[in-house]
Amino acid sequence: MNILNERIMRNLLSLSASTILLCSCCAFNPSSCKTSATETPPEFSNFDKFESVVAEKLSGTSDSKNFVISPTPGGAYPIGTLLPYGRTVEIFDECSINQPPLYNADNLNVTYTLTRGVALDAGLSQAIGPLASAGISIADNSSVSLGLADAKIQQLSYAQLSNLLSQPACRTKISGQNLLIVRGYVQAKRVFSTKAQKSIEAKADITKIANFDAKFDDGTQTLTVNDSAPASFLQITSVVFIPAPTVGTTPSQISLSTVLVNPTATSIDPQQKGLVYIQIDRNDSPSNGDKVKQLLSGKFTVAKDIERIQSAKMPTTPQVRYFNAADKADADAAVELLRTVYPNAFAKYIGLPAPAGQLEVWLARQG
Repeated sequence: MNILNERIMRNLLSLSASTILLCSCCAFNPSSCKTSATETPPEFSNFDKFESVVAEKLSGTSDSKNFVISPTPGGAYPIGTLLPYGRTVEIFDECSINQPPLYNADNLNVTYTLTRGVALDAGLSQAIGPLASAGISIADNSSVSLGLADAKIQQLSYAQLSNLLSQPACRTKISGQNLLIVRGYVQAKRVFSTKAQKSIEAKADITKIANFDAKFDDGTQTLTVNDSAPASFLQITSVVFIPAPTVGTTPSQISLSTVLVNPTATSIDPQQKGLVYIQIDRNDSPSNGDKVKQLLSGKFTVAKDIERIQSAKMPTTPQVRYFNAADKADADAAVELLRTVYPNAFAKYIGLPAPAGQLEVWLARQG
């Protein structure tokens, strides 16, 4: 599959802003660009199926070989951020690049019909705890409508990615390792709509839930939750592997055909059992991390060290991130424990390559 190459990038930048009407598939493969605004939306019962449809709209093919689309973990990392394999914590600051421009992704501006679980993965999960506190619940078997508007894509071209990985300091630091690189984001204004139940004790009126605007129609028993501004809710990630340099040779410009790894083909030791990692705001009290570690250690194998992260990179609500769909039950169990201290905690599917059982517990941003 061809990602946006440098020549296309130059041609696009030569156009005036008023004439750039670029559907998202053009950003990956211009020859396959097509619109589908009138299509009948399907029912998505798992996020991976939803992801594959979005990938096809972006690239013109459902068989993406060098990128994966997944829910944005928390606060969006800058494009070009390198992550350790099986984690969502950035590791290197030697690699940096100017952020690419946004392009219209008009063919994503349709309405999708999701199961409740897929809607949670698409961003509704952060609203579930606050909704429950407000006396509103969504049944497990509910169907949720997700409408997208003002969709845009922002991602690295081949040339930009090659230049980034060819920087001497960056290349030296990452060679010999399988790493994840944040290639870009899909952003849009999301509108979730579904039937919901309102308790007798529920608040008379709601206008704000978590980071969403919200409205409950008592007549139709319909809950609507929407972004007030476009959100980067999907992350485009690639797995890269740069071989260690050969002694006595001069490093050349990186050829992406040799370093981009098919995410589905990346080797994972089936015997490797994932750990539970705990992340807290560096401004948070260390005792909060210790309390969570003690809480989880009775059921999970928790990593020894608690990681302290910059505030800007922490989520606004505590969350348990899980990488493999098969680990949802473990993530839910961790959430139940976490809610004894943080009632609004929720599970968030990440969908990136990781060992089975790997979880990350992120406490909330401070300040």
